[in-house]
Amino acid sequence: MIDHQTEIDQNQMDRIINQAIEKGEIGLLNWYYNSEKLEFVEGITGYAPELINNLPDFVYHVIDEQDKDTILRLFKRYQERLPKSLEITMRIRSKDGKFKQVLFRGEIDSETQCYFGVLYNVTTTTYDGTPMKQMMGYRIFLARVRNLMSANQNNNTKSALIGLSVTNYKSLINNYRTNITEEVMRSFTDRILSHLKPVDEISRFSDELLFIWINNYSEIKEIKDLINCILEDVGREIPVENVEINLHLSIGVALFPDDAQDIDTLIKYADYALVQAQSRGFNHSLFFDKEISKAYHLYRSIELALPNAVKNNELAVHYQPQMDPWTNQIIGIEALVRWSHPEIGNIPPNSFIELAESKGYIHEIGYWVMEETIKTAKEWLDDGYEFSTISINISPLQIEQATFREELLDLCERYQMPKDKLELEITEGTLLEQVDQNVDNLKKLRADHFKIALDDFGTGYSNFSSVLNFPITSVKIDKSMVDNVTEDRDFMVLSGVIALAKSLNYQIVLEGVETEEQLNIVRELGCDRIQGFYFSRALTKEAMADMLHH
Repeated sequence: MIDHQTEIDQNQMDRIINQAIEKGEIGLLNWYYNSEKLEFVEGITGYAPELINNLPDFVYHVIDEQDKDTILRLFKRYQERLPKSLEITMRIRSKDGKFKQVLFRGEIDSETQCYFGVLYNVTTTTYDGTPMKQMMGYRIFLARVRNLMSANQNNNTKSALIGLSVTNYKSLINNYRTNITEEVMRSFTDRILSHLKPVDEISRFSDELLFIWINNYSEIKEIKDLINCILEDVGREIPVENVEINLHLSIGVALFPDDAQDIDTLIKYADYALVQAQSRGFNHSLFFDKEISKAYHLYRSIELALPNAVKNNELAVHYQPQMDPWTNQIIGIEALVRWSHPEIGNIPPNSFIELAESKGYIHEIGYWVMEETIKTAKEWLDDGYEFSTISINISPLQIEQATFREELLDLCERYQMPKDKLELEITEGTLLEQVDQNVDNLKKLRADHFKIALDDFGTGYSNFSSVLNFPITSVKIDKSMVDNVTEDRDFMVLSGVIALAKSLNYQIVLEGVETEEQLNIVRELGCDRIQGFYFSRALTKEAMADMLHH
């Protein structure tokens, strides 16, 4: 019975394989590497097996003109090294003249001196169903680039990997229909393709991220000129359905072989350069260089150390007082996480919080900070120290977590902490992502008597009408709005932001007061709480308790 079933399954498999071969989806190919003899059964190329029975014939008749030299060099390298398996991506012209992309995977059999393998038709198509010569899926892109790097390794060929991120992609999705956004991306990709050579490659790795492989360049100026052309094209509005849309780009570049000799490392380097470019504003580009390399390797060290930061007791909570502007009495406290690593040293929050969010460690770190802050705050209350609120910075990812509210309530109950003493400080990112869900979550937290503070009020890009939907009790005005408050223009801007916050009945917390002159000016503007180096830097738990005591 078992043997019969196995026979049926094998028959079914044979039928599936034969159907796939007939449709031109896959093929079987044997390459005898010593004699260069080829044997194949496939419907992809359209050529009869008797016409093509060796490697030179295959390259001459089938391989696309732009790929012939590269593929010959690649097969030669496999002949020299004879690895256990091989993987080659090839651009071909079938007998009827159609362009196709093919992947050949084979396993070596040393007895017969042959690579037995399978051909896969991996042709990417455009949205109208016609073959697209340049755009390909990212897995095929990676395989293709590995082939090119291997073939060019001893050829003194310089290549470049360019990463492009459409930084306002999510905003487009939020403001326009998905089909409009995708039409914009197609038009944008077409513009890029118009600047590339046939031997270059492009792939869309995610909704907003593309990578381009420039297969051969002579001078770095060629890459810079290409980037400038792309940015100039981005500067032109893309018309879609009577709407003209601008894209915002960040570009990072890594070079082969100067920066790295494998595609995985090049992608990491180009992506890191891209992120650094993004921090400078939209439509910036950066090349991976020595300075960025130092920052990258520090970033990697932090990334590797992050999973054990809580377990190894490397984190600490410091506390910065918030003062009454007239009495100079402490009325609030902000809890700030700090990380001291035994080898790296002190790591500022802006160097690891976003990383913790992207790698999924923010929940563990966030929970630890909440528990440490709540436990400490209750100790201070029990010791008779007075303050109206203690603020904890909360990541958007924590707010979105289904268990967040339950965990917070459990901590308050465990340490008998009054909920109305806790202020949860959120960013504009919390407002902009998953708006409906976050509004509902924050309303529940307000119903539990927690206070909600919005950080960096007036400096971001949120729509103030959408802010009204959130149960915010206070706003924090960023230090950048205080730095030059002695100047008339900056004074008028800060006055307007404070007036807006007052009109919305928010409590106002002003950050970054560092001089007596700044203090005297902002006092008159009517802020409820002020914090900054003029009064105190962030303090250890013990130093903060001492300040509360006096």
